[in-house]
Amino acid sequence: MKVSKVLALGMAAAMVFGTVCVASAEENISVGCVVKAKHEYYDKVIRGAQDACDEYGWEFTGMSPSSFDDIDGQVSMVEDMVTAGVNVLLVSPN
Repeated sequence: MKVSKVLALGMAAAMVFGTVCVASAEENISVGCVVKAKHEYYDKVIRGAQDACDEYGWEFTGMSPSSFDDIDGQVSMVEDMVTAGVNVLLVSPN
């Protein structure tokens, strides 16, 4: 079950980054990432997304609630990203 979730997340991220890659180099692309919680695995997800954005010169913001139980906090973070107008939003929902 875990492998399929990781595979699905990887495929979704690849599709998003692949789609954004066609954007003009002159565009200022902003990417937001909200994961389930502060955890070693999700820290790596955020670092990987940050590295990919750095490679393309895109702005990146990664956020995570303090615990897996903080669903309201995660929803608030997603709403903040939408309000900020990010071009791409990656979410690992609770």
